[in-house]
Amino acid sequence: MEHFLITRGEGELYELVPLLIIAAGSEEEVTRILTRIRDEGKSLKAYYPEFDSVVPAGEYIGEIEDGALYLV
Repeated sequence: MEHFLITRGEGELYELVPLLIIAAGSEEEVTRILTRIRDEGKSLKAYYPEFDSVVPAGEYIGEIEDGALYLV
């Protein structure tokens, strides 16, 4: 997982992976989402209702502390 993120040079995505692990709920789901990121050029977006006025246009992954994580 780290090798994939480092070789893509995606610092922000790398920082969101710990949230993905929380939101996805299983190792299989994390692997599925990371594969989609790689194959479809998608990314992760954290949404915090306290600070963000617009919900990201993407696939809801799950809850994170104080917000939600989306695949965009």
